[in-house]
Amino acid sequence: MSTHTGPPNPKNHTIFFVSGHPEALTHELTHEILTALWGPAEPRIAEGFAAHTAGPAVDMQCRTLFDNHGYLPLANMVDPYWNASMYSASKIYPELGSFVKYLHQTYGIARLRQVWYRGSQSIPRTFGRSLSQLEHEWQASLYPP
Repeated sequence: MSTHTGPPNPKNHTIFFVSGHPEALTHELTHEILTALWGPAEPRIAEGFAAHTAGPAVDMQCRTLFDNHGYLPLANMVDPYWNASMYSASKIYPELGSFVKYLHQTYGIARLRQVWYRGSQSIPRTFGRSLSQLEHEWQASLYPP
C-alpha cells in the first residue's frame, strides 16, 4: 500500500494522509501540534523536529549517508533561503531530524524552542557555538568511541 502525505495546513487544522506508514502520520501530527503550541517556524527546524519525533532511526540513516558520502552540509540547509525541493527527502529528513534530536538531547527543549521562535540565525547565540561547531559535535556524537 502506498502512502501519501502532504504538509499540514495549521490554519485549517488539516493533515493530508493516506494509510501506510505510521511514522508519516506522526511526522505530520508533529507539525500540527507544534505549530498550534509555538506558532509557525522556518521549514528546516519544523521538518527537523517532525523527522526527529517520527523517525527513531534518523541517527542510523545519517550514519549511512555519512559513510556513503551522501551527506549534505548543514550550511546548505540551515539558511534563510533554503528550499526543501532542492534536495532529496532521503537526505534532508534524516539529517535535519538527527541534528534536531542532538540539539534536543544535548541542550534541552527550551533552547530548541528559542530557535523555533527566532529562526536559524539565532543558533550561534542560543547555543554559544557556531553552526559548524555544532555540526562537528553532532557528527561526532553519531560515532561514539
